[in-house]
Amino acid sequence: MKEQPCLVLTKAVGAAAAIDMKKIIIMAGMLCVISNVKAQTVDSNYQYQNIDKTEIEALYGYYMQDGKHSAVTGGQGTEELNVQAVSLKAKHYLTPKFELNWKAGVDVITSASTDKIDYVLTSASRVDRRIFADLNFSIYTKNKSFITLGSGVSAESDYLSIPARINYRSPETTNGSQWNLSLDVAFDDLRWGRFNPDFYAPVRLVYPIELRSTDWFKKYRRQSYNLMSSYSLVLSKKSQLALFAGMSLQEGLLSTPFHRIYLTNGNTVIEKLPSQRIKIPLAMQLNSFISSQFILKQNIGLYKDNFDIHALSLEEELSWKANRNMYVSIFSRAYTQTASTYFKKKGEHQANVSYYTSDFDLSKFTSLNTGLELFIHPLSAGKINMIKGIGIRASYYQRSDGLWAINGSLLVKL
Repeated sequence: MKEQPCLVLTKAVGAAAAIDMKKIIIMAGMLCVISNVKAQTVDSNYQYQNIDKTEIEALYGYYMQDGKHSAVTGGQGTEELNVQAVSLKAKHYLTPKFELNWKAGVDVITSASTDKIDYVLTSASRVDRRIFADLNFSIYTKNKSFITLGSGVSAESDYLSIPARINYRSPETTNGSQWNLSLDVAFDDLRWGRFNPDFYAPVRLVYPIELRSTDWFKKYRRQSYNLMSSYSLVLSKKSQLALFAGMSLQEGLLSTPFHRIYLTNGNTVIEKLPSQRIKIPLAMQLNSFISSQFILKQNIGLYKDNFDIHALSLEEELSWKANRNMYVSIFSRAYTQTASTYFKKKGEHQANVSYYTSDFDLSKFTSLNTGLELFIHPLSAGKINMIKGIGIRASYYQRSDGLWAINGSLLVKL
C-alpha cells in the first residue's frame, strides 16, 4: 500500500493548558513504527510502482483538545489547546544506493491561561510556536541491508532538543522475514528565553509566578535513549506477523517546572519526579489480506515503566481499496493504564513524600481513539501532473477523565 499520512503533534512546553501528548498515548512512538510495517503484497493493486528521484510531501494538521485537569494549576483547570502544524518533507534518491531525507516545519500553539506561567506576557490566551528540522542519510549496502543516520533540531520558547538516530534494516530473506533495529537519542535543554526579543538565548527555567522566589531545580537538562527492535515474517500468502520490543531510558530533569502541586497542609510546591525513568514497550501486529480489496491490521501492545505504570493497547485498522485511485481506512485504538505511584489529585499529596505529581497523564485512565482516512491518487498520470496523491485523515480521542481531542490532517504528495 501507499504510505499513509501520520501526524504527530507535540505541545509547547511553555503553554499553560497543554498536556504532553507523548504521555497521553505513551506507546505512540512504538505504534507509529508498527503502523508503518509494510505487508508483503499479494495483489497487484497494492504494489509499488517505479519511484521518482525526488518525492515531496506537504502536510497541514490541526489539533484541538479540552479538559478540566490541567497540571499547570495542580490537576484542576482548563486544558484547552489548539495546534496548527505545517511541515514539508522530501526524499531524494541520489543514486540507486544512496537516499537523502529532510523534513522541516512549524507548529503554532494557542493555549488558555498561559499567564499562569509566562515570564513576560500576561494574557488569557497566547500563541506560542515550535520549529523543527531533520536530516537523514540512508545507504543500501552490497548485501542489500539498509542503514540510516540522522540528526536535527527542535526548539520552543522554553525547550531545545538535539536528536540523533541510527537505524539498521536487514536484507529480506527468501521466506520474507526481516530484522529492524534503531537507536534514537535526544539531548534537551529546558530553559526559557530563546524566542524572547530581550534575550534570544536560554536564561532560566519557568516556574509558576507565585513560586519564583525559590530555585527549585539545579538541573535543566534531560537525555533520552530509545532502543527499538522488530522482526517481521510472512506466515502465508495472505498474512504477515511483526513483533516489536524496545527500551527507553530518560535521565535528568523529568519534572515539568511549571506544574503546581497543592499539598494537604495548604502549601503549594513544584511537581517533583525521579531523575530517571525506564520504559519497556512490547507489541505484536498481524496484517491480513482478506481479499483483493481489503487489508486488516491488528495490533496489541504492552507497556510498563519504573513509575509503576502498566498499560495495554488494542488497535484495529481496515483498509478498502475502492479502485486504482482511491483507498479508505477506518481505525480504532483502545488504551488503558494504571496510575503512577507518584500521582494524586489536587490537595491529596502529603508534605513528607519524596515525589509527587497531579498530572493526569500519569493517572489511571482508559481512552478510545477512532478515525477515518482517505487517500486519492490523481486520475491522470502524465509527466506534467506533479500531484502523486492526496490524503485526508481525521480522528476523535476521548479519555475517561474527561479529556477529548479532535485531530485532522491534509497530506499532498508531489
